[in-house]
Amino acid sequence: MLGFLVLLLALALGPQVVLSKFLSITFSSTEQCGPLNVTFSQGTMPSASPLSLTVVPFNSVPIFIPIPSSSWDDHTSTGAYITFLPLPAGATFIASLDDGAGNSMGAISDVIRVQSSNNTSCLPATPSQPADFFAIGGGISQCEPFKLQWNSSVTSQPPTIRAFIPKGPSFHVQQLPGGGNGQASYVLNASRGKEIAFLIDDGQGNKQDLDLFTIGGDTSSSTKCLLNNGTHGKQRPTNRNLSK
Repeated sequence: MLGFLVLLLALALGPQVVLSKFLSITFSSTEQCGPLNVTFSQGTMPSASPLSLTVVPFNSVPIFIPIPSSSWDDHTSTGAYITFLPLPAGATFIASLDDGAGNSMGAISDVIRVQSSNNTSCLPATPSQPADFFAIGGGISQCEPFKLQWNSSVTSQPPTIRAFIPKGPSFHVQQLPGGGNGQASYVLNASRGKEIAFLIDDGQGNKQDLDLFTIGGDTSSSTKCLLNNGTHGKQRPTNRNLSK
């Protein structure tokens, strides 16, 4: 009898977990100092709130934009939000709709290129290049350890790395035991040939987005890290087009 009740409880709670994600998230194209529209549906608002938009411009710093609860309509089970990004024409980025705990609520956007416009109201008068706090030592291959290096006088703890696959998932990269004195080792649980971007955060205010890159490897590459690893462990063909 107890087992039957547990089964009923699991069936009752199971779909709620699935529906906490949005099956449909759409990101519009955008132009310099113009609007970026985000719409989402086929799901429910997460218990961890508020929603936020994480924007990852390549070779720059991330942008985090809170999304008010008023963006969601309970009657239609749809949401929409409009924001403006301080990015110049030609910049490329990907975006993620996240819950209050920083977890993606669905698929990451495709790569979006900021189109040109005559509007410069969102741009600084004197553009500056963001500081490079972190650097990857060498290439990154499927299931192979790689080193992240940083200035130990700026931050003492190994940073976290969040990975983003365009039109795919987002996940945190596994740090290997040890590390310190300005370097730590990680292993990327994703298959070769995939394009991916990193957001690195030391938890002390220093954040940096690396450029989009392709995971290396060949037929002899280890696959141990891909076992039971969900979507980002599966090999899929890459065919990326910049959103216009």
